[in-house]
Amino acid sequence: MHYRRIKQIKIIITIKVADSDCCAFLCALLVVAFNMLMLEQLKVYAVPNLAVDYIIAGRWKVTKFLGNGLFGSVYDVIDMQSENEEHYAAKVEYTESLPTLEGEGHILKEMKNKDHICKLITSGNDGRINYMILTLTGKNLLQVQEEIPNYMFRKTDVFKIAVQCFEAIRELHEEQYVHCDIKPENFAVERNGTFDKLYLLDFGIARKLSPKDAKHNLRYGYKEDVMACFCMIMSMYRGLLYANRYQIENEFKELSNGKRNMKSSKNNYPKEFLEVYNYLDGLLQTDMPDYMKRMELLELLSRADRLSSSVNCVSPKPGSFDTIRQVTELGEKLWRRTTAASTTDEQDDSSTVELPTVDIKAGLLGDDARSRHSTRRTRQFVDPFQKSVDEARGNIVMQAVQASCDEVTENWGSQHVMKKRNAWTKMKKQHYYVLVPGSESKPTVQSTDGPRPVSGRCWTAMNETQTAFGKVVIDYVDTLLDGETGFRFRNNCLEAVKQLDNQYALTMWENVQLLADMILSACKKGENGFVDRTSSEYKLKFGRLMLDYLQKQFVEFMRGVVKERLHQAQMGAVPGAPGLVTAFLNVLMPTPYPGYENVLINQQPVWAIIYYCLRAGHVQAAKSVAEEAGPSLTAVVRAFDRLDSVTAEPMDFNDDDDILLEYEKASNSTGDPYKRAVYCWLTLNDWMDTVPVFDRIEDWLWIKLRQTVLTQRRLSMVKNSKSKYRINMLPLDALQEVVLFEHGEKYFLRHRSPLVYWTALWFSGQFEAAIEFMCRQGELLRSCAVHVALALYADGLLACDDQNDDIQGPLLDVNRGCSPLCRLNLVRLVVSYTSQFENQSPSVALKYFYLLRRFHDHAHNSMFAVCFEKLLRQQADRNHLLGCINETGSLKPGCIDSFKFERHQTIAYVAKTAHARGQWQLALQCYELIDDVDKALQLLTNMLFSVVARQEREDGLRTTVLTLANKMHDRLASSKAKCNNVAIFQKILLIGNYFTIYFNGEFNQAFQLLRRIDLIPMNVSEKDFYVSSSFNLPDKIRLLLPELLLSYMNMLIEDCKLFHCESSKRGFSGANSKDDLKAMAEALISFASLIRLRLPGGFLGLLVHKKAAMI
Repeated sequence: MHYRRIKQIKIIITIKVADSDCCAFLCALLVVAFNMLMLEQLKVYAVPNLAVDYIIAGRWKVTKFLGNGLFGSVYDVIDMQSENEEHYAAKVEYTESLPTLEGEGHILKEMKNKDHICKLITSGNDGRINYMILTLTGKNLLQVQEEIPNYMFRKTDVFKIAVQCFEAIRELHEEQYVHCDIKPENFAVERNGTFDKLYLLDFGIARKLSPKDAKHNLRYGYKEDVMACFCMIMSMYRGLLYANRYQIENEFKELSNGKRNMKSSKNNYPKEFLEVYNYLDGLLQTDMPDYMKRMELLELLSRADRLSSSVNCVSPKPGSFDTIRQVTELGEKLWRRTTAASTTDEQDDSSTVELPTVDIKAGLLGDDARSRHSTRRTRQFVDPFQKSVDEARGNIVMQAVQASCDEVTENWGSQHVMKKRNAWTKMKKQHYYVLVPGSESKPTVQSTDGPRPVSGRCWTAMNETQTAFGKVVIDYVDTLLDGETGFRFRNNCLEAVKQLDNQYALTMWENVQLLADMILSACKKGENGFVDRTSSEYKLKFGRLMLDYLQKQFVEFMRGVVKERLHQAQMGAVPGAPGLVTAFLNVLMPTPYPGYENVLINQQPVWAIIYYCLRAGHVQAAKSVAEEAGPSLTAVVRAFDRLDSVTAEPMDFNDDDDILLEYEKASNSTGDPYKRAVYCWLTLNDWMDTVPVFDRIEDWLWIKLRQTVLTQRRLSMVKNSKSKYRINMLPLDALQEVVLFEHGEKYFLRHRSPLVYWTALWFSGQFEAAIEFMCRQGELLRSCAVHVALALYADGLLACDDQNDDIQGPLLDVNRGCSPLCRLNLVRLVVSYTSQFENQSPSVALKYFYLLRRFHDHAHNSMFAVCFEKLLRQQADRNHLLGCINETGSLKPGCIDSFKFERHQTIAYVAKTAHARGQWQLALQCYELIDDVDKALQLLTNMLFSVVARQEREDGLRTTVLTLANKMHDRLASSKAKCNNVAIFQKILLIGNYFTIYFNGEFNQAFQLLRRIDLIPMNVSEKDFYVSSSFNLPDKIRLLLPELLLSYMNMLIEDCKLFHCESSKRGFSGANSKDDLKAMAEALISFASLIRLRLPGGFLGLLVHKKAAMI
């Protein structure tokens, strides 16, 4: 009852319901809340608890729970759309809880290029939860420390962790963010568990510092982050799990003030730690620390500790020095060991020298027996004088070693730091540059064209590959704009690739060139300029072309093998395919393989010779070998007889059952792999995946394409393709599904070469999937893949949807069961590629966008116009791209003017889009550029109407609009615009100029300008005329009448005040007396009451009240 009489304070506190570790925190908070009389106002939010195998957004499958955050949970998920089942981290929260993920996602987007901050993959909403997908890291530092014996890190690891932590905080601070929650739980190691790279986590309470914050005494800034990190490192150095930061700071303050000695300190800190603390303690919260200097110091400490560990890696053995010679030998050996240790970070345990500490005697460098003897003798004869001599000898050696170690460490450390600095400077100059807003020194890069982007955005220069391909695209587009034909885009791209000296890219482009030439020579284009890849004719011709190419390549391969081993090949002078095949087999298999069947010809199995003749495309040679083998191969000879002499395909499938019967008989008995391979070539059987001969990607593709050709031929000739024997139909669409789905990227990448999977996709006719795959194989191959797509599109070979492709759509649209199987989103491919350099080289990006002119979005807008508008929004100087109209009325051309046929449509789209967004100046500029004067006048009139009667504000919009309107008045009024639009514009502009003079208090000029406006009566006789003419006024001008009436009444009042002055000067209104002024005011009030206009409430009363003030 007592508490009910106290006034309640309505504050909502949000707490977390998590695991049992938070119970103590929860109970304490409830007690405090009860004492604060807020128990009924507590709002409890639960964190998501997702089950294993739960699927987020239809893509991310939960595999393991990782932990809880403040308002959400973290899970290990796999990407079900990835062939490799890649693992990621998913942070989830309920939608009704506090939206912390939204702010953290915004920070991660700004940190996307940082080395020590996780990359944001995607984020969104899935029902009741918000989610965010990040790259997966290893354990956090607290978890790692808990697994270490005695919680004690190695000193080398502490120094390494310190360097990585400060580097991570530096990357965050460079973007003006402070973390506000630095602790071991928010630093994670790599997934392999090493300390080579640490990641900074959890930006839920991070905040951004603004320049205004420097003027205030902040509680949390840059200093607080680095000081918290320093204390965290000290706790790891001391082996404390949960360190007291106040205790660590107090200890270092005593060390800094001299109240405690560094050597007498029980923690035995290195003196460099005190230097770091003194530097950090002297900073303000908004001061940016010098990270580079401190990290170099910690890295040098790490190197020194690692060097000492390599020299002193085992415990010293007690012993004594018997002679001065032994002391000398030990000193020389120690010098050699420490000198060698300076050139490497790790030493073999067997080559280390055992050094004693200050209080223990140095052991002898001899065999174990002598060492044990010396040890026994030392234990038996303990002479105080000898002991002092041994200690002196040990001190001499230790001083020499310490001096050498200091010298080596200092020299090596300075050289290492200098080398790293030079390498970093060289890399920045040769590769890419990133401008950070507000940096003192910016690298100078020669701009390829145009202005730099808006200040505050990052830009990158074009690399060597992009520049080479960009020149080809520029020449190609210029040729198209000039109306010329015959530019060989693919050939020029191939020449550009040859200059890059990359074998992967060169091999890919050579195959592209060859395949495109073969298809274009064999297939005709349709009326739309594209080859119909869905027709049966195309599929049959494609299979034949690929077979012919693979067979010719294999002939060259055999010749190369034989040429290298002429003595072993024993080819002889007999020309023809059988001789080449026999010589090749002499090299490949000097002795016949076990399990061969039938006879030997030239000491080689007949089935192997027949197979390699077929593999080389020499069917007649294979037939002659089968005939030479005798009656055992009669069925095979008959099968060869029914083949067409040109295409090597069956002329009639009606008698196909004979060879299928032979296949059925041999399937259960033969063990000869080459016999199985020959039957795979002859018939549509199901042996292909069980024949070990097809172990190379080229052989596998060759036999698959042979089966595809037989299938397409059979489907085109036989209406009913059924047979009483087993047949395995493999049309081209089925082969493509086998490569893309049944095997897939994971299967082919076992060879660890992207060319293997690319070859399987390319030679199975899946150009789009091959391009998409190469886009994920590094920047060089990505650039090549983009231009392969452009080349195929120019040749009419690319499957894409020019009516539905857009920037936001998926890059590859896969429709299983359709033909073609995949369609490539060329728009997204080109836009994502040009986004790397469009800010620095906008004119080059425009050339790429021109190639998308035939594509349209869902609103039927040209993608060239859409991409141009997107690029224009990112530029600071739009005139470089758009052009402008000078004050003299002449056109200053921009980059868009070189695209003559697309110029008008593109600028019209930009004007419409800018008008809808409220960018009236850009829209006005565009309307002028396309000579749409009526829309320009209407837009400028609307802007004038919205600001003409109001006083100037902080945004300066009124001055901007009036200045621009006065500047464009003569140009717009003299154009071919509608007379009505010109008249309204001129009248409102005149009213705007009147109010400008009126607001400045220049009533004499304002009164004269009001007479020119000619909208309100200046005396009683004009009242009726203006009342009748007000009915015909446009709405925009009629709506401005109340402001004009009020301003006129205020000027009459000011003029009335002049009659009270002793000056004999006449007022600006022309009235001779106060009575004249009152009459003019009465005419004004009468006019306001007679016009058909809904005046503001109380407006007439206001005018009457102002007239009454004219005394």
